This record gives sequence, C-alpha cells and structure tokens, in this order.
Amino acid sequence: MIGILQQLRTVTEKIDQLKIGWALIGGLAVSVHGTPRTTKDINISVVVDTPFEQEHLAERLLQLGFTEQQLLMHTAPTQKLGFRFKIPSPTHSALPLDILFYSSGIEREVIGSAHISSARLALDLIDEQ
Repeated sequence: MIGILQQLRTVTEKIDQLKIGWALIGGLAVSVHGTPRTTKDINISVVVDTPFEQEHLAERLLQLGFTEQQLLMHTAPTQKLGFRFKIPSPTHSALPLDILFYSSGIEREVIGSAHISSARLALDLIDEQ
C-alpha cells in the first residue's frame, strides 16, 4: 500500500500546482474513509466546465510529466468521461491515474464541500508511520 500512497503524494503535489478543484474518489478514497480495499489505480474527480478546459488540463498534465494519455469515453450517450495517464514515477511500476470529469452534476458540490481531502488524509497517515 505504501507504493500507491507514494504515487498519491506525487499526484497531490502535481495536481495542486494546477490550482483546480479536485477530490480523491474510487477504491483509494474508500480505503481512506472506510474499509481498506485492493486497488490498482488512483481516481480523482476534477472541476472543469468546458471541453477547452478539459483539453488544457490534459496538456498541462503532460507538461508535468504524466504520460500515456488515454481518453475515457461513455458510449451511450456518447460523452467524454475523462483521461487516463501514467503517474510520473522513477520506477517502471507507475500506476494509472484516472481523471474523471463531471458526469452526475454533483462533483462541484462534493469537491467544494470537502473539509479535508482524502488525498491529504492518506498522506497524513503515511507521515505518522
């Protein structure tokens, strides 16, 4: 689990440079707030409103060292869900990072109302060990 948390630290530091609203979601978030579960990626939700902002975000992530950009799509109805990148890592075991855009319409509210991010909570747990 430490390997994934070290990569979460990288994600947190780099995403924070972008000055956008985001929140940890998915299996790692469940592990932080509840029962630990196995996961092989890191998932975040971001607040971006337009296709231009989505593309700009992807470009900036590539500039920050994320690699292997893939488009995540929903087929019915057809819509862009987000992107998948490999997290910058000095090892060959870089995890995928799924960056998901709004799909339910409540992401802005959820991200905005978080008092402490799950990512920061996970990193605080590492620092305590």
